[in-house]
Amino acid sequence: RYCCVVGCHEQEGYDPDVRFYQFPAKSYEAERRKLWIQAVRRLKPDGTPWLPTSNSRICSRHFVGNKKSTIQAHPAYLPTIFPSCYNRPPPRDYADNLERLLSCTSRCVRPQQHRQQKEGAGTSTPDLKKGSEPPGGACSPLLTSPEFFYVMCEQSMEVKDRDVLTLGSQCADSQGSPGAV
Repeated sequence: RYCCVVGCHEQEGYDPDVRFYQFPAKSYEAERRKLWIQAVRRLKPDGTPWLPTSNSRICSRHFVGNKKSTIQAHPAYLPTIFPSCYNRPPPRDYADNLERLLSCTSRCVRPQQHRQQKEGAGTSTPDLKKGSEPPGGACSPLLTSPEFFYVMCEQSMEVKDRDVLTLGSQCADSQGSPGAV
């Protein structure tokens, strides 16, 4: 048997100091079971919440003192020790990424508009407000042009995550070239 925690590679029978515990299954332990499942923070491949089976086990490495406790006030009542991958925040919703990008456009578009006027370009860039639909939809040339992303970076918008710039399968990547996401 294996530990069900993502990133934990403990197997039953290899280390005598590691014990394996079944998830609480008795009717009076329903709340504790729910808390254990929440602590494990595991999803199925299709993105739906994972639920333990009767064969699912969690090893003692995830409990304070290397042993679970039945005392609710004890720190080892719930599993609390997890691999470093659990320190990452849960993934953001893509809709939030789009909203953040659109909210920053009102700060980023103005310098580009000013630059175009200085250079004598006869076109102006519309000012976008948070919650408004950009002209031509989210994949308009305004949002996908290399100049737009250059202005964003020039304005100290630090892009650490490609998902921030991901608008959909028809949108351009950060270099302005169309690509699948």
